[in-house]
Amino acid sequence: MLDLFPQNSLIRLASDATVITAAAGFFGRISWTFASWIIRVIEEKLSEKPRVIEIVVSKIDGVFDHTKTSPKCLIVRYGSDQYIERMASDSERYAGRLRNEIINIEISREVETTAINFILKLPVHQRLGTQFKCFVDVLDESRLQPTVDFLNTAENIIDVSPSAGPNGNTRIFFLLKIPGCAVVKTVEGYENNMCFPH
Repeated sequence: MLDLFPQNSLIRLASDATVITAAAGFFGRISWTFASWIIRVIEEKLSEKPRVIEIVVSKIDGVFDHTKTSPKCLIVRYGSDQYIERMASDSERYAGRLRNEIINIEISREVETTAINFILKLPVHQRLGTQFKCFVDVLDESRLQPTVDFLNTAENIIDVSPSAGPNGNTRIFFLLKIPGCAVVKTVEGYENNMCFPH
């Protein structure tokens, strides 16, 4: 009787089908992972709403010069540590992951009154809010104490705390006391500002 399917053909056909199935599974997983990542990035960008916070700092300024003192803001995470740890969904936990992104704070000066204001363009998550902490990098150490004194007497600024930063520069952290911004504690016991969604 004529053998229509020789044994080598069957083995070759089975091994080809196995390779094709494995390749399809591998590329399917990569495609799914990439598509999930794209969806998360798009959802994250859509959930951010920029908020401009203008902070009245002082009526007199003899300290701030971007070449020597640079105010910045550390975006710690979206959401409070307690919410992310205890109540958040999987997608909220991803959105609320630790970020530690640094953005610049603009300085605005009023010519007539010599007032100086900080302008913070903060990305606020529409569901979780944004946890952040402001600081000043003092690039000229001779300005360290004048900057600390300036921040301690500034309107709307509390809890001024110098700390050694990277590269030998000095970093001075501070909290804001303004409407719409609360003070929250991290699980490690640090205090940050929190801008809630609205």
